[in-house]
Amino acid sequence: LFKGGYNAEYAPEAVYASGPDNAPASLEWLFKSMSRTEAEEKLKEHHPIPNGTYLVREKPTTFALSLASDGKISHHLIECQHSSCTIDGTPVSASVNSVPALVKHLASNPESLRAPLVVPPQTASSK
Repeated sequence: LFKGGYNAEYAPEAVYASGPDNAPASLEWLFKSMSRTEAEEKLKEHHPIPNGTYLVREKPTTFALSLASDGKISHHLIECQHSSCTIDGTPVSASVNSVPALVKHLASNPESLRAPLVVPPQTASSK
């Protein structure tokens, strides 16, 4: 079982937004100080990797989504500012203003991603 490295004392503004989806306990998929390679290693610990297994990595000024689909892991740049978010520079169709709201949205509407976000890392590791 691995949990996100979320630190309630420090989080970018994009994590702080009003609503129940932004409570620290619901951010177990958020990892601080994790490299792309470390994210791939974490996701590959659970073989086979269920489609939709994901984690979000905090970067200095943005976030990165690491997503497993069809046995491959893809990485996507997430930016949230001014009440909107983008994935790899493409605006998200829904009106979301934080990374947690974006993650919730991507669970039902994968936008340009290869799979919806369905399996947070702690769920994948318990199977």
